[in-house]
Amino acid sequence: MNGISFLKKRPVIRDYNHVVEHDKGTAYNKTSASQEMTKLWENLPEDLRVVLSFIKSDREKLVNYFR
Repeated sequence: MNGISFLKKRPVIRDYNHVVEHDKGTAYNKTSASQEMTKLWENLPEDLRVVLSFIKSDREKLVNYFR
């Protein structure tokens, strides 16, 4: 949702103090989740993929993206 909001030039407020962690025993399967994420990533429109890569890895590039 953050990527879509950025593409629509809508403000996004993120609190990096909150991280979701999955406890052991919750049946969270990292392998399955990784495969699902790869499929999702491959099917995203290019503009959304670019913005999400900036959100995930380089917030400074995200700022420059909108200049």
